[in-house]
Amino acid sequence: MSWDAVLATPFGPFGIAVDGEGRVRRAAFLPDARPRAGVPRRVRAAARAVEAYLADPATPALAAVALAPAPGPFAARLRALLAAVPAGAVLTYGEAARRLGSAPRAVASALRANPVALFVPCHRVVAAQGPGGYGGRDPRRVRVKLALLAHEGVELAGGRSGKAPAHAA
Repeated sequence: MSWDAVLATPFGPFGIAVDGEGRVRRAAFLPDARPRAGVPRRVRAAARAVEAYLADPATPALAAVALAPAPGPFAARLRALLAAVPAGAVLTYGEAARRLGSAPRAVASALRANPVALFVPCHRVVAAQGPGGYGGRDPRRVRVKLALLAHEGVELAGGRSGKAPAHAA
């Protein structure tokens, strides 16, 4: 995968790729990438939004970034649901499934395939008992999920903040 920018974050390198219209088409935490100096103009708005999130997780900056279309109707509905979950709140896979008229495994599968991590806050969907996965069962990815939730003030099993999880209405 070619990344237009790789940013340094406290959670590890974060890659961003945009389409020809400047919409974010891919975004992910990268285990083996090195941050790059300079951000191309076409990626600057997305990079600034990530920086704003790092400074204040309650910022609406990430939600204001233009995204490439969702990969299908279910993914589009899931994106809309997650857009309504504020920083500091979580949904369980079961709650998300009920709201979408689906099954928890379908939600988990769609979240695992989320091409625009952080911009679509899939880390805010958790298991009924603990964090659940974050793009699979890779322990590094689960650590990133827990760190993102802690950054937002949510504590789960293995989390670090003192705030109890809030569930999105």
